[in-house]
Amino acid sequence: MPRKIDDLEKHAAKFWPTVLTQREQKASIIPRLIESQEKFIGLLYVADRSPTSWKDALETTKGMPANLFLKHLIVLSDVSGESLNRYRTDIRKFFPNGTMTFRWRDVEHNHKFCSLEKYRTWTNGTLKVGGAGLTQSAGRNTTFRRKPYNLK
Repeated sequence: MPRKIDDLEKHAAKFWPTVLTQREQKASIIPRLIESQEKFIGLLYVADRSPTSWKDALETTKGMPANLFLKHLIVLSDVSGESLNRYRTDIRKFFPNGTMTFRWRDVEHNHKFCSLEKYRTWTNGTLKVGGAGLTQSAGRNTTFRRKPYNLK
């Protein structure tokens, strides 16, 4: 039975049902990133004493769980979770002993990749930075290991 445009106008849903809209808002990371962007930038701005100052700032910041902080870093570096997993599999080629040496403010520092042994993959799911993972707050102990830096 063919319908007329007037029938569709009267009975069709013009917008997503509220249930679907709410479900999409929970799964989408974009609103959460936009909402927390200013706090993320502020945290980086004030945590400039050492390359590990962000940890203390993150612990004292309300509304910025570690997995959301990590997601901001992933977006900022333009690396997706799946690309990050590819880096994880090759990281021993670049850092055979699992340690990265870098200079910050003319001082040499070492970073040990602690999650190399803890996680087989670095995906959005294991790091809790995907849509579903970001609906839950994951603390630093869950997302990051406690002592990744050995400061010289």
